Amino acid sequence: MDGKGELIEALVARKALWSAREPVTVFGAAMSATGPVQAQATFDWVASRFTGFESAGWEILSADVSGDLAYVVAIEHTTGSIGGAPGESYSLRATTILRREDGQWRAFHRHADPVEGSEPVRDRLLGGAAGSAGAR
Repeated sequence: MDGKGELIEALVARKALWSAREPVTVFGAAMSATGPVQAQATFDWVASRFTGFESAGWEILSADVSGDLAYVVAIEHTTGSIGGAPGESYSLRATTILRREDGQWRAFHRHADPVEGSEPVRDRLLGGAAGSAGAR
């Protein structure tokens, strides 16, 4: 099993976490987007590049809540295959900011960049960036 089903489930859950209200910004390791529609299109594009999935996990470095705002700073570790290539591991430094909307936590900003040594995986992910909704 290539894990694609598990990856799709994880990405659907991740997309559901995101706010549909402005402002929304994603400064991703591979793509960037502004606004909820462009962010969702960027998540779809990134998901389309993965052809296999083995594992994912977060190493939480810091997190806090203050009123209706919260943040998480983490190293995200993922192992999977991109564009049909053999599976490999990579890590991203990521900061996610959330706000409470109608009693639910929703992400509205994310900034991620590759941990040193993970840049080649990011470059393979970008192999089809020209037709994506987001900007680099």
